[in-house]
Amino acid sequence: MWSSRSGRPLPRTPSPSGYSAQQQQVPPPPPYSVMSQGGGGGGGDRFSQPPPAPIPPPPSEAPSIESATLKTKVQLRISCTDLANRDHFSKSDPQAYIYFQHVGASSRTRLQRTASVSSIRSDSSSVALRIAPDGRPEVAGGWNLVARTATIQDELNPVFPEIITFDYFFEEVQNVCIVIVDVDNNSGVMTKQQYLGHTTVSLGQIVSAGSRGLTDFLKTDCQLPRGVPGFHDARNEARAVSQQNHRSPAKIMLLATTEADNRRQLVFSFSCTGLPRMDANGLADPYFVLSRIDRSGHQMHVYRSPIIRRTLSPAWRDLRVPLRLLAPDGVGGAADRVRVSVWDWDRTGGDDYIGSVDTSVGGLLAAASSRTPLQLVDAAKTRGVRKMFYHGSGTLRIDACAVVDEPQFLDFVAAGAQIDLAVAVDLTASNQYPHHPTSLHHFPELVGRRGSALGVPQPAAQEGSMNEYQRAIVGVGQILQEYDSDKIFPMYGFGYEKPPGVRHRCGFFGRAFGVQGLLEMYHDTVCDPLLRLSGPTDFAPVIDQVSRDLEEKMRAEPSMLHYQVLLMVTDGLITDLDATLRSLTRAASLPLSIVVVGVGQEDFGTMNILDADDGDDAATWRLRPDGRGSVRDIVQFVPMREVGADPFALARETLAEIPDQFMQYVRERGIRLEA
Repeated sequence: MWSSRSGRPLPRTPSPSGYSAQQQQVPPPPPYSVMSQGGGGGGGDRFSQPPPAPIPPPPSEAPSIESATLKTKVQLRISCTDLANRDHFSKSDPQAYIYFQHVGASSRTRLQRTASVSSIRSDSSSVALRIAPDGRPEVAGGWNLVARTATIQDELNPVFPEIITFDYFFEEVQNVCIVIVDVDNNSGVMTKQQYLGHTTVSLGQIVSAGSRGLTDFLKTDCQLPRGVPGFHDARNEARAVSQQNHRSPAKIMLLATTEADNRRQLVFSFSCTGLPRMDANGLADPYFVLSRIDRSGHQMHVYRSPIIRRTLSPAWRDLRVPLRLLAPDGVGGAADRVRVSVWDWDRTGGDDYIGSVDTSVGGLLAAASSRTPLQLVDAAKTRGVRKMFYHGSGTLRIDACAVVDEPQFLDFVAAGAQIDLAVAVDLTASNQYPHHPTSLHHFPELVGRRGSALGVPQPAAQEGSMNEYQRAIVGVGQILQEYDSDKIFPMYGFGYEKPPGVRHRCGFFGRAFGVQGLLEMYHDTVCDPLLRLSGPTDFAPVIDQVSRDLEEKMRAEPSMLHYQVLLMVTDGLITDLDATLRSLTRAASLPLSIVVVGVGQEDFGTMNILDADDGDDAATWRLRPDGRGSVRDIVQFVPMREVGADPFALARETLAEIPDQFMQYVRERGIRLEA
């Protein structure tokens, strides 16, 4: 179960098994690999410090953290029951072929050939989007065979021993197709075996099922997704399976667990003293970058700290980095080499390099224990004439540092946490009515008429015919619906009149089922002849209403952990900025994140105030009234024109921060998982 500081118990499912502290040294892993059950590493932690790498020269520009995209490892186990018997004198010999579709991420589809399971390298083909009848976005193409299990002889209820490991990304569409066959020859070709059934699910569906696993009936129609090799005589294959399945339909069970290394975190607090004066005011705006140095001396930037303004003695408290990013083979291992670089943030131009120190995770732990400060050095100032006047760039103090095991986002999802979605659309006059060709609410079939909710056919929900509002709903909804058990989403509108003369700063349209339901409700609302587009573009009423609804849900279901994501799609600038900032400050204490998508060609410069980083003056709205730090950053703003027409790209840009914002809320509220 999970509980909070208030002692409120919440239901909890068993957590996955433990793990060893040190793993065998391996090359950088592919996005998915396969191992047999029973494998693993051993060994204990060591805290010896490797020889330090040479101090680097001053970089030409501040490092980017894009190279340190955090992947969560998910392990998939497969079993089946009541498979059809396709053999005459014995039972079927089942084998599973696993196909993977990572939409919009062809650069990550690197496959590895392992000893236990064959994997095939294949370039991702082009994909096409449509909405299926069940409301789920479907993408054709882009399937890769990533694994096949061993054959289990004479068994209709197989439990396949292989564990398939995937790199899981919350913000991306990742689909899995599993085809079960009866092996009749040793060709190793799926289509030359006898078909038993298949299933196609998203990785999000599997992980959100938690430790109970996802159970589904095997499809036996032999209609595989486009891009997965089809059987030569699919009709006869399907007929043969159906004749054998008349007693009990075949089922497949899929269980996803997170790798134990995902939970091992380096928790630390840093501070600096004696930093040089970098700005005209005699102070600096420091931040630090934590990097891992590989064997060849290259560094991968793992973490960038918040910026602390106008100080020469900054302090960063209670920071977290997954240990495997810094020391992939364990503390004290051969790969345990890290670099801490301190920078001065500048509003214009490039940031200024202050200095760095090379050490290891073991060295950080030892420095925290002994209270030994580390010297920051700018190597360029240690050469030539300047070295006579250079006495260092200040000191780095490791105030606290420990390796701890903490549950992560997927552990809470597996325990039953719900990620709820609410949608709010802009219905101000600047959008124009949907029958107008230049309208942002335009539907192609409405050219030349206003239409009505009942008389106009539903818009074709395909990528080429969707307007930007629809793309935003599909892009965000396709991901989040997998983490909501009932898939019932409320929809709001703002800046309209209905009936004419009655202005709504925040109107509630109803609740829709799934993405398709949201698209239909949006279509019917915009095409309603009683609706008049008006104004203003006020965000505060919507944020306040969603906050009240969330608080009511928390009171009604105190034993459930609900986390709300509000999607706001707008074409204009906020007209109630001060009220919106006050609403955001209040909402930051709730389990809430807000995604704002800007559509059209408006200048959204002032929107950056909502999605401000700690170093920006615009982030002052996040300062707590009592002066005790800042509230959570709960807003992500993305202009649609920056990601183009691809709803999957929009999802990546808008949802990548949700797991971190979820965990920030959990830690602030003291919510924890209990066995």
